[in-house]
Amino acid sequence: NSFEKDCVDNTDSTAVLINMLKSSEKKMIVTTIQKMANAVKNPKYAAVMDAYKNKKVVFIIDEAHRDVFGEMLRTIKETFPNAMFFGFTGTPIHDENQKKMSTTSDVFGNELHRYSIADGIRDKNVLGFDPYMVPTYKDRDLRKAVALERAKATTEAEAMADPKKKKVYLHYMDHTKVPMAGYVQADGSYLKGIEDYLPVSQYEREEHQCAVVDDILENWTTLSHDSKFHAIFATSSIPEAIQYYKLFKAKGNLKITALFDPSIDNNGNGLFKEEGIVEIIKDYNTRYSMEFQMATYATFKKDISYRLAHKEQYKGIEHTSDQQIDLLIVVDQMLTGFDSKWINTLYLDKILVYEKLIQAFSRTNRLYGPEKPFGTIRYYRKPYTMQRNIEEAFKLYS
Repeated sequence: NSFEKDCVDNTDSTAVLINMLKSSEKKMIVTTIQKMANAVKNPKYAAVMDAYKNKKVVFIIDEAHRDVFGEMLRTIKETFPNAMFFGFTGTPIHDENQKKMSTTSDVFGNELHRYSIADGIRDKNVLGFDPYMVPTYKDRDLRKAVALERAKATTEAEAMADPKKKKVYLHYMDHTKVPMAGYVQADGSYLKGIEDYLPVSQYEREEHQCAVVDDILENWTTLSHDSKFHAIFATSSIPEAIQYYKLFKAKGNLKITALFDPSIDNNGNGLFKEEGIVEIIKDYNTRYSMEFQMATYATFKKDISYRLAHKEQYKGIEHTSDQQIDLLIVVDQMLTGFDSKWINTLYLDKILVYEKLIQAFSRTNRLYGPEKPFGTIRYYRKPYTMQRNIEEAFKLYS
């Protein structure tokens, strides 16, 4: 920010980026990998790009765990043969969670310096986390359902009456033989757990969704310090995000909104998604006296991010509670790279692993003061699997 006036330019489009690259005045350009890839691939910009063939340039890529493992960066590297690339990320990609057979070191070269999340917590630069498992079904009910399905029986009595079915049924009912969450055994093979046998539909049922909404509402006043702090609720798909939005509207009086990529169609139900987005934007406009539309969705997202972070036009919004957002429902948006000290809780109804898990958790760990001693996480879907994923992620990144 200090240098912006003199030597830094932001780019709002590929065309603006090209104009910056033509100019010899600006020494630093802030852009996105997508815009740079567009500029490189478009033949009409070839002359501009060719001028950089022999120049020494430096690329500094933030959030380097994200969009650097595909064609875009490869093409950029070929276009700028004398370029040096630095990657910054709080969650580098390792062998355990490599993307497209690559790690961050494969893309950028050897690691220059490491300051891990454990270092940050120790030095009190970020907060630690307080994760809670919140099962929405009884363990025994899930175990019994899986055992009956595997034994091909409809009732316990039927399973026990047939020796073959009985053997299978009792095997899955024994927690020493089949744990709730699967794990990799000493020989490298994977032992499936009860939650591995559950169909996706198990967590799309109204029974589960109502239990999640009830838990959030019951704990809201305490966890949010009577709505002083805000929360993010991450769901598994766009249809589920819309269903949850409707449930919260029907059950509670929280100030909620939802955000997801309008171009993605998770299950082919395009009309349901479009109607959901229209409803969400309309409610937002009514609550906050705005005029957003489908066509201005990017500006709608920016308004939400500023409102949650109390930044730009929303500085001091903590003094006007009716202008704040209590709960933001998302699928993937805002779970990486978004910072707000006013967010203290993450609710999860989706399965996350490794870098995505750490990134999502870290939306809650910005320092605030004594009222926010840690980021609170409450997770609902396949809770034993998520507990295992949390342990594995923090082992890798600490």
